[in-house]
Order: sequence, then structure tokens, then C-alpha cells
Amino acid sequence: MKTPDKIYIALADYLIRLLEKNKRIICLLFVLNLTYFVNFYMSIEFRGIFVPDIKICIFFIGYILSEIFVILLIFRLLPKFFTWLVATLTVIFFLIDAFALVMYRSLFDKGMFQVLLDTNIQEVAEYIGDYSSVLVTKIFYAVPLVVVVVLLIKSGICLISLFLNLNVRFLRLTLILFAIGLTSILLSRNLNFFITKNPVSIIRMTCLIPRAFEEIREYQEVYKNLDSTKIEITRNESELPWIIFILGESTNRNHMSIYGYDKMTTPNLLRRLEQDDLILFTDCISGATETMPVCQRLFTFFDNRVSITEPWYHYKNLFDILKAAGYHTVWLSNQEVTGIYGNVPRAYADRCDEKRFTTIHDTETTVYEFDEKILPLLDDSLQKNHSAKNFYVLHLLGTHLNYKARYPEEFDIFQADGEPAAEDFQRKFQAEYDNAVLYNDFIVEEIIKRFEDKDALIIYVSDHGENVFDDGIHLGHGPGGKDKWQYEIPMVIWCSKQFKENHSDLVEKISEAKNLPFMTDDMIHAVLDLMKIQTPDFDSRRSLFSEDFDITRKRIYKDNEYKNGEIIPARS
Repeated sequence: MKTPDKIYIALADYLIRLLEKNKRIICLLFVLNLTYFVNFYMSIEFRGIFVPDIKICIFFIGYILSEIFVILLIFRLLPKFFTWLVATLTVIFFLIDAFALVMYRSLFDKGMFQVLLDTNIQEVAEYIGDYSSVLVTKIFYAVPLVVVVVLLIKSGICLISLFLNLNVRFLRLTLILFAIGLTSILLSRNLNFFITKNPVSIIRMTCLIPRAFEEIREYQEVYKNLDSTKIEITRNESELPWIIFILGESTNRNHMSIYGYDKMTTPNLLRRLEQDDLILFTDCISGATETMPVCQRLFTFFDNRVSITEPWYHYKNLFDILKAAGYHTVWLSNQEVTGIYGNVPRAYADRCDEKRFTTIHDTETTVYEFDEKILPLLDDSLQKNHSAKNFYVLHLLGTHLNYKARYPEEFDIFQADGEPAAEDFQRKFQAEYDNAVLYNDFIVEEIIKRFEDKDALIIYVSDHGENVFDDGIHLGHGPGGKDKWQYEIPMVIWCSKQFKENHSDLVEKISEAKNLPFMTDDMIHAVLDLMKIQTPDFDSRRSLFSEDFDITRKRIYKDNEYKNGEIIPARS
């Protein structure tokens, strides 16, 4: 029987031999997984690099090395073919991730994989044609990239050689065992990270693909039910040529100067309001405090008063109704294509005649485009579209966390020392949020400008609000939010000059409703009422613009009731 000392020495010798025989592959795999750090840098480039970020980078360098070592330790027990299979797949995944980073500023994710599955040969040809000039430009990056990769691999081999030349066996063994231990601890405590954002591409991709197929199956169930609903129009006197619905994100109206906030965060909307060019709704709240449940309710007859035993996709949706009523429907988005919050908007987008996203990614992506990226999509659609009646949805990223990443540098106007919160870090978040609101005002104004020469009506509303330490404690939004800042949202309607002239009675009706209590889970009734379209599910008592509107309705989400500007426990 071997003594502990002999076992210890044998283990040390085995691990060191493993490192010696595989040092080139270890260096190759490490370098090819550095795309993770490029993505990490992109996620923090808007807010600068802080000391915690440097610590995270150092930590993950050790983590990647340890995980690669464990992978090779496992595959060393199998035929050599498996080791080279891992290396080959890593090279392929590196090329895929590099392409995704160049084109979409994100590692390859579920959203891209699902879009790839839905793509046919014709769409591939069109993509190459549209982006050929970009691809040619980017291909020049390949030469220096290859040089850098080779130099990094050579440097890594040299470092490993120095490590192996150490005469202190105990030191070498301790470092190797520490790396293995680090990997084991990380995997046991951070299983979700291991599955969704693992820096080692072969593990991330292996977990990503089955999850992507699961989301596809879930989405197909949603789509099948939406496709099976039969639309019956009981009234269709629609005559409005341009209806634009701007769906914002995480915008708390208490941070907007148009609602009396003491900082000038909405100069464009305020100017239009003072010119009597805008109708401001003063008592609108969201139907939920997260994007997904809001979207489930916003464009269907599913609301907070119906039985939750039936899923949202069993109810008729606005887009199928409008198409049946003769409208050309368009969905333009700066949000994710798929994922935790993306499947509901994607289902709506697929109901539309035209859909476009600014980029391809899923919920777990940390790098997004500025909302101005949606403007070229809108311009292109308007140039090509010659339909008589049109309904557009523009889904913005708005003022969602990370606030600093929501606006370009020129909108960095408000600073932390001018904010009211008690702590420095809280004031920093508040200043960044106010800048995001300022930029959101700019985006809404740019959209309005594009319809000034049309017979158009634009509705802007945020999906839900946001608590930015307004209560001194909380940041963000979440399920079953219990503070008013997560519910109180902006809602404005802009009417063009032509619209006012052609539909003065409708403008008057809208203006009369501006101070009524409204919850956006009844939005579909209000929009259909404006457009003079009805179905058997339409209820005039739930339309903000109807004379029958029920102003006594309790505005309740889950167990929370919004009453007199506060959230209170709902009474049965």
C-alpha cells in the first residue's frame, strides 16, 4: 500500500507530465477563449474600468486556465482523438465568436443560433450582399489577429516552460491543485454562469445549443396558438393612415421634466407640450413591473382581471386584428430577438408584415446598441412603404440598466453631485439615469420629426417604471414591485398638423382623457377605439378614449393596488 507521500509525489509527477505534454494545446485553447475578455471589455467600455473589473479579469484568467486543464485531464483518459476534437471545435467556435463580436458586438448566443436556423439560402445571399462592404473591411483585421494569436501562444508556451523548470515540486503541485480546486468551487456555486456565460467556448456552446432548441419548442407552442386564433371584425371604420406606437423601457415619469422633475431631462417633449403639440397623460401606470408580463398584456386581451389559468397567447392580439382590418403592420426593435424577455415581442414581430431588429442577440447579452440605431430601420421602412394604412411599433431599450450604456458621450450632462440621494454611488446611478432619460427624449423627438409631414398619430408609453434609489433603498425593477416608481410611467400622444385638421373630433376625445386613471393592460381596447375597430372581445368600458370608460376600476397587479399615488395591499 502506497504511503500518502508516495501518492502525493505520483500525483504531482502525473500532473506535471500532463502539463508538459499538452502545453501547446493548453496555450492554444487559452488564447482562442480570449474572445470572452473582448466581450467583457465591450460590456464595460461605456462606464470605464474600475478596480473590481480588473480583479474579475485576473480571476477569470486563472479560471479559464484551470478549466482547460481539467478538460484535458478528463480527455487524457480517452483516446487522443477526443483531445484534438476539443481543439478543433474550439478553433471553429473562436471563428464564430470573432465574427459575432465584429458584426454584433456580442459572443455567439441563443438568439444568433435561432436566427441561423431560421435562415435560408436566399437570406444568406441577401445578407452577404447587404454587408459585403463591411465584411471586406473587417477581413483586414484577420492578418494582425493571426499574428497576435501566434505571439500569445508562443508567450504562453514560454511561461509554461519556465513554470516546469522550477525545482520546487511542492510549489508546482500547489498551483495546479489550486487551479483545479478553483474550478470545482466555481462550478458548484455558479451553475447558472457555468451554463450560460462560461468563458470556455466549448462548454458554453455545448450548453447553449440544447437551451436554444428548448426555447424554439416553447416559441413554436406560442406561435401555434397565436396562429390558430380566428379574427372576427365587428366594426371597421378605420381611416387613420399612420399610427405609431413607441414602446419605451424602464422609464419612470418622476424623472421627466415634462412631469415636473426639477432637472431638464425632456426638453423636446416639454417644448412640444408648451406649443400645444402634445397631449400629456398624468395618471398612467404599467400593467406589471417587468417587460415580459407587460408585453403579454399590452397588445392582447389578456389583462390583470382575467383568469391566469389561460396563458396570454390564447387571447387575440392587436397585430392580427389590424392586419384583418387592412393595416400594414411593422415591428422595429432595439431589444433582444429571443430569450427570457424576448420571446413575447418576437411573437408579435412575427405577426407583423415587416419586422427588423437592430442587432441579433438574446437576453443574456450585455452589450446593446444605442436606440438611435432604430432610426435607419425606420427611414428605410418609410422609404419602401406605400401602404394606405400603417401601424408601427418601435421597441426601444430606453432607460434600462446599465444606464451609462444607454446614451452616447454627448448626453453625459447630469453629474452625481447634483443628485439628491444620500450615498455617492446612489447619486452616480441617478445621474446616469437622468442622462438616459435625456437621450430617450432625443430619440422620441427624432421619431416624431419623421412623421411631421404625414397624417400621423404617435403614442409613446414605457413598459414599466424604475426605482433609482427614489426610496433611498432600491435600484431597478422586478416581479411584483411594491413601490410606485416601478409603476408610474409616462404616456404622451403627439398628433401631426394634418392629423389635427383631419380628425379634430378624435384629438378632442384624446385631450379629454389625459387626466383619467389608466392602466396599460387595457391598451388594446384604447388603441382599437382610436382606430374605430371592434371585435367581440372589445370592451368600451376599458377604453381610455370612450365615454363608457370605467374610471372606478381598481388598478391591481398581483397583490398590489395602485391608489392615490401609492402602492397598497390589494383587498379582495
